[in-house]
Amino acid sequence: MQIKIIKFIVIAIIIFIIGVFFISLNKTSFYDTKNIEGQILTNINLDHFSEDKFIKEKDLKKNNYTLINFWASWCGPCRRENPNVVSAYKKYNEAGFEVFSVSLDSDRSKWLAAIEKDGLVWDYHVSDLKKWATPYKDIYKFSGIPHTVLVDRDGNIIQTKIRGGALEDKLESIFGY
Repeated sequence: MQIKIIKFIVIAIIIFIIGVFFISLNKTSFYDTKNIEGQILTNINLDHFSEDKFIKEKDLKKNNYTLINFWASWCGPCRRENPNVVSAYKKYNEAGFEVFSVSLDSDRSKWLAAIEKDGLVWDYHVSDLKKWATPYKDIYKFSGIPHTVLVDRDGNIIQTKIRGGALEDKLESIFGY
């Protein structure tokens, strides 16, 4: 009986230590996007959806603010978020706001159909068609989509994971309307 109790206590301690270890890993996770806020935008050099050319983030320097929107046609939450992004684009584009969509799709035809169906009217749509094998999930430290990165004209990352009403509020505070 005493041996069973001791085994139980030892196992409980081991489980506790393992749990603390994984919790501490999570707090300093590679995918903690707060670690990239304040840093400079990393190159995104991917194939544009409609032309045989590459789009680079330097192409976006003419804008005051750019939202990099990581999404996919197969992602329900992404598709539900797209109307918010479209609304923000239509409201603030003339003031210098741009959207740069990076798709985590693997099927080009489904990706292009989703752009059309969701009315993603901006010019910047790129994908390497590698789904989760894209290197950008590691560069921009995310493990789920939709994921957004808001950058200023100088390429400074000012906020991540900004969606819905929070995106509208942030843009209103930036542009003043």
